Amino acid sequence: MLRAGHEDHVAASFTVFQYLQGRGFDVVFFNECGGQGYFSLLAKRAGLFPQAPRMVVVTHGSNAWVLEINQQLYWGLHPISVDYLERRSVELADDCVSPSEYLIGWMRERGWALPASTRVIQNALPVEAAVAAAAQERIDEIVFFGRLEARKGVDLFLSAYSRLCAARDMSGVKVTFLGKFARIEGVHSGVYVMERTRGWPAPPTLITELGQEQALAYLSRPGVLAVMPSRAENSPCVVAECLIAGVPFIATDSGGTAELIAPTD
Repeated sequence: MLRAGHEDHVAASFTVFQYLQGRGFDVVFFNECGGQGYFSLLAKRAGLFPQAPRMVVVTHGSNAWVLEINQQLYWGLHPISVDYLERRSVELADDCVSPSEYLIGWMRERGWALPASTRVIQNALPVEAAVAAAAQERIDEIVFFGRLEARKGVDLFLSAYSRLCAARDMSGVKVTFLGKFARIEGVHSGVYVMERTRGWPAPPTLITELGQEQALAYLSRPGVLAVMPSRAENSPCVVAECLIAGVPFIATDSGGTAELIAPTD
């Protein structure tokens, strides 16, 4: 099957290699996701890239990791080839950097070969730290914060809130989903959410187009509680953003989430 240029990971990786040749970079950073560094790294290892720069691969979450967490099957050869490019990119890297110990452990458990220079460096986010605010006495709005997909825990959130509705009067609380659409169990996530919330006291609000700064401003209003119930995360930016901005939140202790919390807390 023919794919558009941005979907053909093999062609994209080779194009990156052609671009880097002869340009005199000292250091180049690649994501492992998509394997865009594969041919550049392979050429350097094979001695076919004279004066190659130092190449660092940063792990944000491979295709195989996403499929596993979302409980999706491989549907053809394409995800298999992407998995190979990603694994080899990490193996051939001069340095591998992960935002969490969790993801390094996940790769090792699945037989990934990691370079000797592998380290954890948490993400640096352009978020202004907030002045400590007084604890909130009342929650008027609960906001699911994150992409609307299975690994972000949409189904867990929906089930938990439905139990709350069955146990107590939740009619005075607004529920909002703040994040981009995806697909859940083959269904558009917006449709999935609306179908699962039919019995709630009021239909939820779906906000899908806000940027980072706008989303944090929305969450920083009085009476708002953010919820990030991910089933697995590398080092979730949404949790780090709420920590830095002083937004009250509840999150699952999954993946690298707990690594963002100071040990003393």
